[in-house]
Order: sequence, then structure tokens, then C-alpha cells
Amino acid sequence: MNITSYETKKGEKRYKLKGYIGIDVLTGKQVNAQVTGKTEREVKLKYNRKLAEFEKNGFSSTKKTNSNTTFKEVAEEWFEIHRRKIKPSSIINTEWCLNKCIYPKLATYKIAKITPQILQRVMIEWCDNFSKSTYKKIINLVKQVIKYGVLTNAIPSNPFERTYIPQSTNKPKEKEFLTREELVLFLEAVNLEEDSYKRKKEYALFRLLAYSGCQIGEILALNWDDIDFDKKSIHINKTVSRKKVRTNVINIISDSPKNVASIGVVLLDPTTMKALKTWKTEQAKYNLAFGVRNDKKLLFTNLFNNVIDPVNINKRIVKILERTTIKKNISSHSFRHTHATLLLESGANIKDVQTRLRHADISTTLNTYTHQTDQNNQKNVERFMNYIQY
Repeated sequence: MNITSYETKKGEKRYKLKGYIGIDVLTGKQVNAQVTGKTEREVKLKYNRKLAEFEKNGFSSTKKTNSNTTFKEVAEEWFEIHRRKIKPSSIINTEWCLNKCIYPKLATYKIAKITPQILQRVMIEWCDNFSKSTYKKIINLVKQVIKYGVLTNAIPSNPFERTYIPQSTNKPKEKEFLTREELVLFLEAVNLEEDSYKRKKEYALFRLLAYSGCQIGEILALNWDDIDFDKKSIHINKTVSRKKVRTNVINIISDSPKNVASIGVVLLDPTTMKALKTWKTEQAKYNLAFGVRNDKKLLFTNLFNNVIDPVNINKRIVKILERTTIKKNISSHSFRHTHATLLLESGANIKDVQTRLRHADISTTLNTYTHQTDQNNQKNVERFMNYIQY
């Protein structure tokens, strides 16, 4: 660090200091700072400020804002970093949200020119046109992109700090589920399948789905080592995720489920365990007869002995429903709602349901099953009045 003096065009004496301050965390390049002042003391103070700022942020704020950088360019740069921290299925969901929801409104804007007024206008449009959950995802993603833009000096300040984020009043769609009678009807329809292999496989799959309350991805990722027939339980420790490979989306088994709370042991009833044992025997007979190798020991596979695409399960549900009088839009996830709803109807409390579904936060359970808990509260009032009788 060397302070030198020089004269301005007006003949005034000035001091200059140029010195190394560190490695830029964004570029990996060495950064030098240059400051000038009327006195050596002023130059030292300016240099020390630069040094302290760099040590705090990991990059230099002396970089000029690139006024031509678009929102989409910053978002793509941010996403290249962000995608390394999330699961393959989350990558696909984030790409969808950016391409279908965010880019149509902000892609071509110069990010440095995005004002609080512009954000306010598009937020109102998003709030009016998307579900509450999608709107929340959109706002979260835009916030992260703009925060990254501020960090990399693509935008001088964060316009979100000077906006009012509208609150979505869109009510979430009612969760579709099967009543007790409809569930029995559905499983009986599964048993109408003439093909023995297909019937036993589908009965085991849908009964396990309905009686465990698990996610479809968790069920399709199970292998026979996860099943404990003695303790009548299954061990949930992975899930099926969707991953984009070039232009194709494939299904893979991820070593971790949705979150840490999702990992756990789920107890099952004897009838469901019996259905699984029957299916295991049938699967082994089929594999032996046709020379099929099930090295991964998966409970359920497609015709090519690979992981089943959850989308195909939903297609199969539609076909089975055609054999019944049920007129509901049921998906594989509806069986999880069915399990929770019937559990509450049977007298379980909301804490029991949270534990059974392995929700990390009880508020998730409460928000999802508000209607059913309201019904239970009414029953509790009736029970209390019947007991007091005064």
C-alpha cells in the first residue's frame, strides 16, 4: 500500500492510493481499490472504508450498474446458482414458474429500471390471476432474483422495499377425497380387474396409498427392504422426483423425501400387510416366469421394470373410477386427503393427523383440514351438551 501525490490540471495537490483488497466471491478475480483525496489522512480513511465494505460483502460496490441487463438475464444467472441447492423436481417447478408466470411480465424489463410502481402493478395482476400458493411462489422467486440483482450491482437498490405486497384473497380449492363408502367402492372396483398380476399389484398399491397416508412419490420409491412384515410397518426414507435431462423429464428415486420430517416409520393394519405379502409373492412368480430382474427390489415397477411415473397412476385412477358411480376428480394425492379426513372422522385429533402425515409444522395440518376440524369441533360441542344435559 503506497500513497502517492499528484497535481490536478488546476495545479492543486492531491493524494492517491491503490491497493489489493481481496478476491471477488462472484468472479473469483483479484480486486484492487483506488481512492483519491486532498490529504493522506482522507485517502487512508477512504481506503479503509473500501476494505471494510469488501470484507463484509465479498465484492466491490465500485462496479458500475449495467443499465442494459434485463430481468431475465439476472434471473437466469441467479437460477444457475440456485438450482444446485434444490431437488430435481423443485428445479422443474421453478422453471415453470419463471417461464409461465414471471417472464411474461418482467423478462424484457431492464432490471435497473424496474420501479416500485412497476412491481406494484404486476403483483396485483399475479394476485388476481393465480392461486394463493402459486402467487406466494411467484413473489418469493422475484424477491430472490431482485435481491441477487442488488448483490451483483445489476440494480442500484431493492424496489421491493418500497412496495405493498397485495394479500391474495383467492380461496384454495376444496381438497377432493373419498368418503368411507367411496373408498370401499373404489377398492372393490380395483378387484374387478381380470388380470391376476395387475389386480394384485393395483390393489396393494391403492390400499397402501389409502391406508398409509403417504405421498405417491414415497410409495413408488419403496423397496422390499423398507417393509417390515413382523412389525407391520414401512420405512419412508426416499421419494420419486422428476428430473429434466436435456429436453426430457425423467423419474428418479431421490435419497431424501420432501423434508426431514417426512422420514419415518408408518404403521399399517394387518389387511394391508396381507395385500402386500400377496403382491410380493405374485411379483416374484412373474419375475421368475419371464426372467425379469428386479435388482432395486422395488415394490411397484412399470412394464420396463423401471420407476412408475406418478402421472400414469392418475391416469389409472380415472380408468378405475369409470367402473364406479363416484363422480369426483380424484388423483393419487386425494388418497392422502382421504386418509387424513377419515382419521379425523374416526375421532383422532389434529396432532395425531400431523404425526401420521409427518407434517413438519402443525399449521400445515390445520390449514389443510380446517373444514374437517370445524366438523369435529361441532361434534365436541354436541358430546359436551349430551354429557352435561343442562
